[in-house]
Order: sequence, then structure tokens, then C-alpha cells
Amino acid sequence: MRWCRLLLLGLLPLLGGAVETPEAVRVRVENPSDVARPDELVELAWAPLAEQLPALTPEQVRVRDEASGRSVPHQVVDNDGDGRPDVLLFLVNLWPREARTYRVEAAAPETTFAARAFAYHEPQRDDVAWESDRVAYRTYGQGLWQLESLVSSGIDVWLKRVRDLVITRWYAKGHDAYHIDTGEGADFFSVGQSLGAGGTAIWHEGRLFPARNFKSYRILAAGPLRAIVELHYEPWEVGGRQVSEVRRITIDAGQYLFREEVTFRAADSEPLTYAIGLVKREGVTGAWKQRDDWTWLGVWGPVERKNGGHGELGTAVLMPGDRLEAVRETNDHYLLLGRMRPGETVVHYAGAGWTAAGDFRQVEDWWAYLDRFVQRLREPLRVAILTPSTGALRTAPDTYTYAAVVDPAYVGPEGARVDGVRRYRTIGRALADVPADNDAPYVIFVRRGRYHEKLSIDRPFVYLIGEDRETTVLSYDDVAGGPCADSPLRRALLARWQAENRSAQPRQPDRCGTRGSFTLRIAAPAVRVAHLTVENAFDYPAYQDSLRDLQAVAVLIDREADRTVFYDCVIRGYQDTLFVEGNRSYFRNCTILGHVDFIFGGGTAVFEACDLISRDRGRPNNGYVVAPSTPRSRPYGLIFHRCRLLKESPAMAPASVWLGRPWHPSNQPGLVSSNAVFLHCYMDDHIRPEGWTEMHGVDPMGERLFEYGSSGPGAHPDRPQLTAAEAALYAPAHVLAGWTPWRDLV
Repeated sequence: MRWCRLLLLGLLPLLGGAVETPEAVRVRVENPSDVARPDELVELAWAPLAEQLPALTPEQVRVRDEASGRSVPHQVVDNDGDGRPDVLLFLVNLWPREARTYRVEAAAPETTFAARAFAYHEPQRDDVAWESDRVAYRTYGQGLWQLESLVSSGIDVWLKRVRDLVITRWYAKGHDAYHIDTGEGADFFSVGQSLGAGGTAIWHEGRLFPARNFKSYRILAAGPLRAIVELHYEPWEVGGRQVSEVRRITIDAGQYLFREEVTFRAADSEPLTYAIGLVKREGVTGAWKQRDDWTWLGVWGPVERKNGGHGELGTAVLMPGDRLEAVRETNDHYLLLGRMRPGETVVHYAGAGWTAAGDFRQVEDWWAYLDRFVQRLREPLRVAILTPSTGALRTAPDTYTYAAVVDPAYVGPEGARVDGVRRYRTIGRALADVPADNDAPYVIFVRRGRYHEKLSIDRPFVYLIGEDRETTVLSYDDVAGGPCADSPLRRALLARWQAENRSAQPRQPDRCGTRGSFTLRIAAPAVRVAHLTVENAFDYPAYQDSLRDLQAVAVLIDREADRTVFYDCVIRGYQDTLFVEGNRSYFRNCTILGHVDFIFGGGTAVFEACDLISRDRGRPNNGYVVAPSTPRSRPYGLIFHRCRLLKESPAMAPASVWLGRPWHPSNQPGLVSSNAVFLHCYMDDHIRPEGWTEMHGVDPMGERLFEYGSSGPGAHPDRPQLTAAEAALYAPAHVLAGWTPWRDLV
């Protein structure tokens, strides 16, 4: 959930009369800060809600955004394990200074949401593990001593490059297997007897005295939005005193840091000096920032290179300012030292972030994340219970962040205003009403449905936001060698493309041609598309042996486009799925499917944390991932950062897909020097060892086709590689010439 998911919170209910709703408690949530607040949990005490809603039970509760009527992910939590609910959590995403109203209703949920937090006890090793959809952690129980002699209360980090919950799946693979990255990440972090990433200990006479492995545990919550574990440690001796410890760890959806509540106990009441710390690693740098309310201590540096470890890793701990006594560096740790009395409970935060996860590129990103996290703690969301309400969802939203709603179930006149917002059945009609001189975000929200439309966005600052990427589908089925329906748009485009001698035009006037086969065309600056699927539904398998020119484009980013963003989208086709011709484009957390040249063109584009999925043609040659046609005058082409190159089916033949080939359009002789670079990408075994191959006689060795830091069974060091210094020049900020769209996605 990033910038565009926030926009969805401002949407109104359907036209066609009031939607009757059960009795509800209205809750107003406000972001008081100047930064966006994605993936924040609102926590409400259960007892007052139950007093106002007598029918409320853990099974009969749901939360909805009052403006849109959309269900919001929620969780009922029993904080103390007594079998009775204590709090209701629900997930919000708010713009800076935005306020929204939600309804808590005593009714069964209308939908289910994917779990984004989890906790688990692994009985064979006696580990307790916890994770969000960003990162996973674990620590060790005394049962481990039956397998090995490790004595440690340190915290291990499992580094994830996927948004899935992986703990049970990785444990099922076995100890050796989850230390190797096969596309999801791995355990590349060494804890040993150290504190790891956020372990605690008593500090006495210049030394650390940590607990041994935990004796017992409780899992108080195991998701889907929050996981809570409680760990109990037997007493150990510190300077003649017996000290015991209880840790309560909480991790929330979307977060890299977990909350750690620590209680040390001793027989007397003399104050204790304690430490929370980070183990040193080779090549790391440490920094800390002290404020009156919170102090953070961070470490950044390379992941240990054992078992194919790759990328950079940041770790951090946060301590309340009124507890801090000192910052210390020892031979093997960076530490924050605090003061407490036995029996007191103190709160810290700790965690880690990996470059391959996609949210951090460099050390400055990690420090900035810690600053933002502190700001969240300093300025918590403001939550107020409003008067109970019964009746229809007719309340206007607190803020308007959109211009139109498209819904296939809408039955009124196209473009009619309902509560100040235009309503449509088709996306095309909504796009047609965008002002020609539009100069501010014009947000079109597209409800779930399948839209059979061929669309061209030629007005700037259009934000096309789907309700859900799996069930909001824009589909059309034109193909290069097939007939194209005549329309004013088609005639205008053909005239322009011919006048400008653009590549991939139709061979015959009544055929679509590659360029004309698009489902969605972007031809204006500052267009953003999020949370939907765009597909070219042409049935390639049925016609592959009978039709010439099988190219079928799902998305065309045409030359008029600049600063285009696709976020959390699926782009699906077969041959020539994504045609990138525009100036600068940015793809984040997208899934792109195809087989022959399915990402191609002469534009500049950065792909971050995307899945590039090759589809199986059932042939020894199953296709090519990229076919860049970068002009010689353009320094950057198709640049892939921390992406995964996967195969659609496990049965796909190994070594059957080329990384790519250089496309030199016949109408651009001598003007092309193809550029494609894969940096820190995982490659499955379908990628051929040679990597690159020729196209129409153009030798790939004479083009700008490189890799750096590839991993997985499809990675081969003998292919053309960049040096570290050269790879640094392909950082997204360089490629996109100062444009930084990822800042809007936080």
C-alpha cells in the first residue's frame, strides 16, 4: 500500500439509493503530521465498542470506510490470553493532515484480506518466529540444545524480497535450504551468541550479560494484521544478583521494525543498567540520532556473502529518550544503554531493512526511514469515537482526493454527479471528461470488474486507480496482424505515427500493427496507474501457427509520455506485452507476463521489485524477456532493480528463455544502441546461460546489455557484467534524471 492506495479512501458509495447498513460506531481518524501514513493500525478498546453494539462479537464485526463503503482489514486481539477480546485493530492509509471516518459494525465481514503478519513456534528447533509482509525474525528456545549447543537470546533476521508470509514455508524447506536465496530471500544474518538485531542484556562493569535461550513462550496473536509473542527467560547471575527477563514482541503489517517491551526482575529494587544492541558485521557503518523523545541507533552495510548473500542491510534499535544513559561501541556490538528499576517495563523498537526488499537503496534511505518512524511515534494518529449511528451510508467524505468513480454496476447517466463526484460505467467515458488543460491530479477510481475497453490517456496528471489488482481488469484483444476497428482515434494516431516515422506500424492500413494493438496507451506526462490488471487477451496459443504478426501489446507508453508510474499492477500478454517508448517511466511492485520480447522499446524505464514471468510456449526456445531499442542519444534504456525473473510453470524447460536481444527497428538504421541492465535480480533456471542473443543479425556483444549482482540458478558470471562503480551510475535517481517517484509511494 502506497500513495495510490491512500487515494481510495476518499471514494463515495454507489448511486442508486442509500445502502442500508447495520448499527455502527463511527470513528474519526486524523493524521496530524506532514508525512503520509501508510499501513497504520488504529487500536480501539473492545469493551466500549461492545457497550454501544451489543451484538458485537469477534465473529460479528467489520470495519468500513464511511465515504466509500469499502471494507477495511481488521483484527480482534486478546492481549493477555484470557480468552476475551481486548482491542479491535483496523488498517488505515492517510495523506498528510488527512482525516477519515470509519464505521465499526456488528455484522459478519463481507470479504477476507490476505494476512500480513504472523507468529509461529517451530517445535523441532524450539524457535519462536514473527514476521510482517516486509521482514521476518526469530529467536531460540532451550529445546534447541537437543540439536546444537547454541546459547543465545539474540534476534535473528530473515531477509525477504517478497510480500508473502514465509516462516512456515521456509521451516518446511529445512535448515540448510532457507539459508539460500531461491527468489524469496533467505537467512543471511549471523547471530550466534550476540544480541543480533535488537536483543537485550544487562550491562555491568563494562560487559554484556544476556539471558540464555528462552524457557517458555506464548503466542498471543498470530495475525492477520498484528502478531504478538511473549518470551520468558530463566534467572541468570549478574554481579552476584539473579536477574530474569520477559520480552513481549509485537509486529504489525507493513512494518520493518517491531515493538519490544522488556521487563527485568531482581530480588532487590536497585536500578539496573541494561543494553539493547546490534551486532557488528564486516564493512558496516553505524550512526545514531538523539532527541528528547526517542534516540535511534542504526547500522548499514553489506550482507554477509556466505551462501550467496547479496545486497546491503540496515539494522536499528530505538530507545525512549528519558531512558538513555549512553551510546557504546564494543568489539562486537553497537549499544544503547538505559536505566530502569527491576519490575519496570520499558518499550523499544528494533528491526532491519534489506535492499533486495525494494524499499531501501542506500544508507540514506535507511536513516530517513528511522527518522520517519520516530515522527510517527511523536505524532500518533488522533482517534475519536463519534456518536453511534444507524442508517444509510450517505455521509460525505472528510476530504476529496478524486474526481470520478467507474463502476460496471452503475445504472445512472454517464458522468452524472453524485455527492459531487462524477459516476461512469466505462473508463473511456471517464477519461473523455478529463479537462484538456488539466494540471493537477485527476483521480479516477475503478471499482472491481472486467472492462472490455481500448483506452488512450492523452491528458496529463490522470491517476487511474483500481480497487484491487486481481479483480479490476482492463482487457482488449487486438493483435498486430488482425483487423483494427476504424475510429477517429485510430485515424489520428496512424496519421501522427506515419508523419513521425514511428516504429512498429501496421503492414497494411486495415491491420492494427504492433503499435496499434495496445489495450492501454499512455500519451501524456505525469500519468499514474495503480492496483489493477491490464491485459491483451488475444488468444496467442490458438493462433500461433496460423496468423502472421502475433504481437499484442497490453500497455503502450508512447513518446508523448513522461514521468509515468505503474504501481502494484499486473501487465499480462504473450508477445510484446509492454511497449515502452516514453521519456521516463517507473514500475514498482508490478507483475509482467509474456514470452517473446515481452518488455521492449526505446524508452527509459526503471523497474523495481517487479516479477517478470515468462510464459511457457512448450518449445526449446521459450522466448526473450527484453528487446530494447534505445536510441544512441539516450543514456538509459530498460533498467531492472531487484526484480525476479520467474517462470509461469515449474514444468517449463530449463535454459529455454533468453534475457533478451537488441531490437534495431528497420526505420532507424544506425540510430540505436540497445540498453538493458539487470541489477541485483533473481533469475530462475529458465534463463539461458548465454543470456543475450542476436536479433536480425545485430550482435548483442556490441550493445549496452549488462548485469550486476544477479542471483539464482539462472545467474551466470560469464555474461557481460558491470563493475560496482559502473552499476552505481544506474541508480534510479541517475536513470530518471532527478525525478524521484518512489517518494510518493511511501
